[in-house]
Amino acid sequence: MNHLAIRSCMMLPVLLVCVLVAVCTDACPTPEIPKNGKFILRTPTKALLTQTSSYLTGTTVVYTCDADFDLMGPQHRRCHDDGLWHPEGCRSASPTSLAVSLLSSPRLPTSAARSPSQWMATGAPAPQPKLRIRHGLLYT
Repeated sequence: MNHLAIRSCMMLPVLLVCVLVAVCTDACPTPEIPKNGKFILRTPTKALLTQTSSYLTGTTVVYTCDADFDLMGPQHRRCHDDGLWHPEGCRSASPTSLAVSLLSSPRLPTSAARSPSQWMATGAPAPQPKLRIRHGLLYT
């Protein structure tokens, strides 16, 4: 529960009187925005909202990533009565692995795709690979 205090003071001829009014609301602070990503807000009725500094209980955020990035963790989070977003967890985005993309769909010229026995039959040396992977990183 977030507390918002409003202070109002007035000057009387003899006394200074201050009144403090506390307003309590069930709300959550702005959720984390993932690097290389964004979130879309939805109310409990799924209506779209604009981004503000606090969000009412029941508000749901849906995370998406920029092109070539994958979301790490749950896609949806909800503002609960305790003023926290659930489920908890990292909301950062990470780049899609270029090495995995290349290895899963290689684009080699047909001459480079020959088997070693085919290269030996022609007498030509086999081409050297142009890509090397070391410690999970791709080098050319």
